[in-house]
Amino acid sequence: MKLQTCKAALLGAGLALCMASAHAANGVSFQAGIERVSFGVIDLTPQDGVAASYSSSLLASSYRGRIDTRYSDRKFEDSTSGQGPVTHALDVGPLHAAATAGGGIGEISIEGFAAPLDGYSGIAEAFAWQRYAVTLGAGSALTVTGYAYLDLAYSGNGVTTKNTNGSASVYVGDEWQDMSTLTILSGTAPGYSEAENLWLSLANSGTDDMTIWVEFRVSAQSLVSALPVPEPATYAMLGLGLLTIGAVARRRATRA
Repeated sequence: MKLQTCKAALLGAGLALCMASAHAANGVSFQAGIERVSFGVIDLTPQDGVAASYSSSLLASSYRGRIDTRYSDRKFEDSTSGQGPVTHALDVGPLHAAATAGGGIGEISIEGFAAPLDGYSGIAEAFAWQRYAVTLGAGSALTVTGYAYLDLAYSGNGVTTKNTNGSASVYVGDEWQDMSTLTILSGTAPGYSEAENLWLSLANSGTDDMTIWVEFRVSAQSLVSALPVPEPATYAMLGLGLLTIGAVARRRATRA
């Protein structure tokens, strides 16, 4: 009786282990941000006796996030909070998406985690954006300094599809031209991890003030699918196999 109880316990443990490994699934995380931003000015014509100058104001902002699973599609959208501080976050099971603004110029960040939920695909995405208008005096050059980072990471196993991408970028331009990218971090696969110190400039060499736009943008999204989960019949066949192995072992022990 003790031998049968032990074998039954082993059978149960084996089935539990197989089912746990079949349902275990990890996923893809992302983090991106721009911080420690400051505007400065350089006098291009110090001999004219007119000091270099600039002024800036926030024009628009947007903070968005979304989590999508088989049974839930949740999101946040905020275009009214301005420079911040701002914090928005979503959590559904292991899935996570968040966007924040720290209150300083261009101080924005996002983070998220995508994983399968209940055996189905999971999607997480986040976005943060700020646009500033800068009036730049004649004979002045605007400087933009700061720090940008982007990390895309995959943890564990049990995942078949791991689609992810993200970016952190700064755009500048004037009111007559299209925006042009001055610096950008961009990754399209787990394992990407980069950071960069920013030092950007744009000059107004004319004799009149000019208005330019400066945009800060971070975004990322991940889609993760789970490994196929064995059907109940598969577990039944596994249990039968374990019982057969036990029976063979008993016969061999009896013959010995």
